[in-house]
Amino acid sequence: MIYKRVINRLVEMIEAYNPNYAFSKSLASSIVEGSLHQHFLKIHLKPLPTVMKIIHPQIFYLHLIENTLNRA
Repeated sequence: MIYKRVINRLVEMIEAYNPNYAFSKSLASSIVEGSLHQHFLKIHLKPLPTVMKIIHPQIFYLHLIENTLNRA
């Protein structure tokens, strides 16, 4: 239930920012799943995500979201 509410809230924010973006649910779910995956990697596979030590995942996702919605 909580997962669904988070996704729906993100969908609302995406649609408020760019109502013409056709894939708001897919983007919202990709943001949540991807960020959870990055968090998992950071905790359990510390030697692997060397890029994430330089560029924080939050910066990556903000860049991804902004560019995706501004180009649509």
